[in-house]
Amino acid sequence: NVQNNIGKIITYQILIICISALFGYIGKKLIRHWKIDSKYKLFRFKNAWHYILTGEFFNFHRAAFDLESDNIESIDFVHIDALVNTSDGTVIYDGFFVDYELSNDGGLETITLKNVQRRMMNSEKSTEIFIRNDIYYRIPGHILVIPYNSIINLNLSYYKFVEILGNNNEVQIGIELVE
Repeated sequence: NVQNNIGKIITYQILIICISALFGYIGKKLIRHWKIDSKYKLFRFKNAWHYILTGEFFNFHRAAFDLESDNIESIDFVHIDALVNTSDGTVIYDGFFVDYELSNDGGLETITLKNVQRRMMNSEKSTEIFIRNDIYYRIPGHILVIPYNSIINLNLSYYKFVEILGNNNEVQIGIELVE
């Protein structure tokens, strides 16, 4: 009986797979559009890094603070300060967040930054390092990929573009932290 209906069976299986994929895709789009994943943990990605790196965690009910005057749609870019262990010592890399990769176990594998600068941390002069601005060194290149296993901690700042009225009533573009 199976051999007589093999065409129908294959068509049926392909149809089930296509309909399931379509419903999954539409479901994901609806959940993300209406931010259902922010309200109900059941619908969230299993990995929290997406929500942290995009600022979407501000929508979570358990977030320690809310955005007072802005919302997550106001976030135009993310700036990251990464404290990293290197063979030369501890380094702070700061730059604009570009992308990230997840590892097979669901953790963070790498982060990618652009317009990066660095500074060495010196334990003897740690207070002086945070005061002086002349110890930053620009890193030439388009992007810097940092493996997560060498990162000690991350500081993320979420920014938005704002219009500023400059001299001669010219409109200029500036940046501000989202609040």
